[in-house]
Amino acid sequence: MGNNHSSTRARHGNGTMKLRNKKSKQQLMEREEIKESAKSRFHLPKNDQDIDRMQLQHFLFKHIWEDKNYSSPIEQVLKSGDCRVLDAGCGPGAWLLEMSTQHPSTKFYGIDIAAVFPSEIKPTNLNFYQCDINGGLPFEDNYFDFVRMSLMITSLKADQWVNVIRELVRVLKPGGHLELIEKELLVNNAGPHFAFMVKNIMSFIQSTGINGYITQQIPFIFSSIPSLINIRSEARIIPIGPLGGQSGLIYGELLEMYFKNKLIDVLPRFMNITEKEYLNLWERCQLEFNIHATTTKLFRFWAQKDVIDDDDDNNNNDN
Repeated sequence: MGNNHSSTRARHGNGTMKLRNKKSKQQLMEREEIKESAKSRFHLPKNDQDIDRMQLQHFLFKHIWEDKNYSSPIEQVLKSGDCRVLDAGCGPGAWLLEMSTQHPSTKFYGIDIAAVFPSEIKPTNLNFYQCDINGGLPFEDNYFDFVRMSLMITSLKADQWVNVIRELVRVLKPGGHLELIEKELLVNNAGPHFAFMVKNIMSFIQSTGINGYITQQIPFIFSSIPSLINIRSEARIIPIGPLGGQSGLIYGELLEMYFKNKLIDVLPRFMNITEKEYLNLWERCQLEFNIHATTTKLFRFWAQKDVIDDDDDNNNNDN
């Protein structure tokens, strides 16, 4: 009986080990499913609340930049009225709706992979198109006087940035300006819980092929494109929470919408915690905002397309 009992225990033990291995494999498969699902939909607006968040974010970031919608020197071009402007990855189109109203003689174009922009109620000088920027832009060479792309850090994979920026340069007229706006994902002076949360966000997005440090590399990408000259960049501090005044309160609300409405679909499972544990962790982060003057950064990068470079290209083609 003793031997039989030992044999039974061994069988149970092996069975338990196999069960654990199966569970581990299942967890790995689920984790891969999360990654694949995130790759295809994480950057897309989830619902009306997500669209509202994007619109509010536009006005906050404009305020942080002293109510300026751009940093490129394009005032005279816009005043001339005889120009075209492209917003690539325009989302719900808050920037375009505002700019097209202010400059009725300028033609504005917006493209996005998701048709969350208005289709009917919009200024007559504004047109939206649904397309994936990774598939190329549906415009001819040298078409726009000003091209911008905003907040695509979680939308483009690491190996897509160079080709996308080159495509933006392709449709830009010689002498025109390109401007990119990106928010840094890293934070400063964070409490322990929020620092832990940000660390997991960075791990999550990198697992989907996204470069969470792209703000550090955009200047080098610009410099690698021969036709881009007069390259410049500037940063602004974004406060998080009540210690940052009204801007900090608003950005804290935006973060809450982002964490509770969007990240909640993917981050708890990635962190291997329940949604309840995730929400409790976020509540602790919010408490830390009352103690730590946490901040992040918003960047603008802009450059001009060289006229001489384009002329040289044309001359070479003629030969």
